[in-house]
Amino acid sequence: MQVGLYATLSPWFGASNAVCISILVAYWGMGFLTLIWMGPTCLRPISYWGLERLIVIAAAVLGLNAWLEKGWGGSGMLVGVGLSIAIIIVSLGVFAPTPVVRTILSTIWPQLQADLKTRL
Repeated sequence: MQVGLYATLSPWFGASNAVCISILVAYWGMGFLTLIWMGPTCLRPISYWGLERLIVIAAAVLGLNAWLEKGWGGSGMLVGVGLSIAIIIVSLGVFAPTPVVRTILSTIWPQLQADLKTRL
């Protein structure tokens, strides 16, 4: 699907834009097919997935990088990478894990969950 879409779009959009569009369409297609396969019963509220937190963190990183791009030039890239990593680490450390992360951890590392419960 992706190669066919690339071959179709490359004469009109150029090679690099056709690659970007075909990858985007492929990911969206896989996401929708996953939703169809799983069905709506598997969907949870937005707070379960932690999308609010993700949006806030992404907005902070985007704003920081846009600000650094305008005022710092080439050295802004290094500062942006360092501060973006710091924002992500601090936000992961400050906020409690979302329910989906707790579910994944309990599935992958059940012993870790048992250890955490005994420590608390």
